[in-house]
Amino acid sequence: MLKKRCLYTLVGLLLITVLIFTSCGRDNDAPESNGQNDLTNDGEIYIPGTPGNGGADATEIPDTSEITTEPTFVYGMTFTHSMELLYAEHFTVDYFEGGHKLLTIFDTPARIAFGEVQRFLIVPEGAAVPNDLPEDIGVLQQPLYDMLVASTPVASFVNRVGGLAHFSMTHTAIGSWHIPEIRQKMEDGDWVFIGTGAAPDFELIAQFAPPLAIWNAMPNPDVLEMLNQLNIPVLVDQSSMEVHPLGRSEWMKLYSALLNLEDEAFTAFNHQVYVVSELTVDEPVGKTVAIFFANTAGQLFVRNAGDYMVRMVELAGGTYIMPNLGPDETGNTVLEPEAFFVGAHDADFVIHVWSLGGRPADIAAMLDRSPILGEFRAVREGNVWGTADNFFQVSDTLGYMIRDINLMLTNDSPDLQLDFLHRLPQ
Repeated sequence: MLKKRCLYTLVGLLLITVLIFTSCGRDNDAPESNGQNDLTNDGEIYIPGTPGNGGADATEIPDTSEITTEPTFVYGMTFTHSMELLYAEHFTVDYFEGGHKLLTIFDTPARIAFGEVQRFLIVPEGAAVPNDLPEDIGVLQQPLYDMLVASTPVASFVNRVGGLAHFSMTHTAIGSWHIPEIRQKMEDGDWVFIGTGAAPDFELIAQFAPPLAIWNAMPNPDVLEMLNQLNIPVLVDQSSMEVHPLGRSEWMKLYSALLNLEDEAFTAFNHQVYVVSELTVDEPVGKTVAIFFANTAGQLFVRNAGDYMVRMVELAGGTYIMPNLGPDETGNTVLEPEAFFVGAHDADFVIHVWSLGGRPADIAAMLDRSPILGEFRAVREGNVWGTADNFFQVSDTLGYMIRDINLMLTNDSPDLQLDFLHRLPQ
């Protein structure tokens, strides 16, 4: 496995180097780099750690030992190694002597070559900030407490590694939390609701003065501007950009680096990989699945074939019933009822995704929203499942979710009880 990772690293570095030298030929009107490919003290170009390959074989137990390189001086620090990533493609963590860590976050892997990234340097308690650090790199001085998290999946990562005590603010009200540990924190007053992500209470935020605010992938630009005026660094989470489900879970490693809890993150993440590897799904089990939700207005939002939920079905041994619907796109496509019927009426299983509009309590309520669903084979045979309330909050357990889907596909018991899926009654 290590040889395989080294090969990926070498190939990744070569590709990035090609992009860098290609960019040199752009015309003078091209935007300037913000310093991602800065020169080291030796005059060489610094390229951060290579992200994961996004498709490592989940049937193998990964070797998560750190890959070391020859020391290189970067911004006055001695580079030692990069965090090993198996699936995540949208962040890197680089380590330096003395405990400094450089986080690099990007929405597409190609952006790392052109400087369109977020970067944060974690400075250990009592350590100095390098004098020649580029201005685009945010400085986070440890220890980090009273941070703000405006993303429920990120909160699940922090909870998994045991880091909830480092946060005290959230934009999710207590009644909307489905993570018991966080609900308890709010009941005890350790976590404070600071208003919604679109309209937070800036006076309260200014009072707490968090050293870092972690926002979801689609932040309100006005909110970001206000946080900037308050001199509060903002890290925009990009875990939702990961197509591979385990790539999303692997983001717990990034947040563990903020808290010096990397060992806990590697242990937790490796267990999710192990859970999937134990399924030993060498070929499809012969069952097709449709994934969608119907809102109260009867609109049908159908998962695109390129979405991570479809990948979860595939890793569980299932086959997505609409492989030609947005094969290169994540998220949903709104389909007319007749079009959805043509593409999915013969599916063996239907997964109705919980949405902000609520979910139907039973199949009859679902048919009230879209009567044509009654003609689906899965509906007639009672193979309609809904996602649990916490499905989109606990991204740290996607391996368990994949296992649940596998059990749904392979266990015919009418009394089957799962953690993240439940059968809709008639």
